[in-house]
Formats: sequence, structure tokens, C-alpha cells
Amino acid sequence: MITTSGGKASFTFHDIGHPNSNGTITATGAAFFDANATGKLAFLGNVVAVYKDQMYKDGTDKVIAWMWK
Repeated sequence: MITTSGGKASFTFHDIGHPNSNGTITATGAAFFDANATGKLAFLGNVVAVYKDQMYKDGTDKVIAWMWK
């Protein structure tokens, strides 16, 4: 679930990833948001997003996503 002070959105995701030689993990996948998104995140209701994800050894994560229309 994604939450902000102005809303929430629940999702399920599926991805395929692999570790790089520098210890990071690169993945691509799709996120499926349910219809119950609220507030500032309401635009995510019933949305599918395709994304790229970079997970670093220090636990941080960078995600770039595109709404599938």
C-alpha cells in the first residue's frame, strides 16, 4: 500500500529482476492498483503501471513507472 497524508492506494505487483555485479538489483514489472484509491492518490484507482526498479545495497529504491493506457 502507498500512503500519503492525503490518501492511500493498494496494489499488487509482479516483476522480474536480477542482481548486477555491483550488488544492486534491477527489475521490470507491472503494478495493478485496486479501485479503492483515495484522496490525492485517487487517480491510481483501477490503473495498471509498467515500471523499472533499481534496488541498492543500502536498502534504498528508485522506481520509474508509466501508466498503461
